[in-house]
Amino acid sequence: MLKTANINIKNFFESALSKKDLTQQRSELLIRIAESIAKEYSINPTVNLNFICTHNSRRSQLGQAWSFFAAAYFNLNINAYSGGTEVTAFYRNTV
Repeated sequence: MLKTANINIKNFFESALSKKDLTQQRSELLIRIAESIAKEYSINPTVNLNFICTHNSRRSQLGQAWSFFAAAYFNLNINAYSGGTEVTAFYRNTV
């Protein structure tokens, strides 16, 4: 479980927003994903997200963490998980 007592979630997201650099295509894809999650949330009290990457060594774990903070920031009942198609350790340079 992530502990957020020492993290200002509002600053985290405002800082990330000011640094975003997305292509139009990537932005449109993310909007479609967000709309799909919002649709699911409108009919279910809890949404479960599972982020999958090949090794589960950083990308899916970071997606899980970012969605955890987003759910906390927007006060949403969303659970996030990460997984991979191969068993590996967390990528040490990411730490």
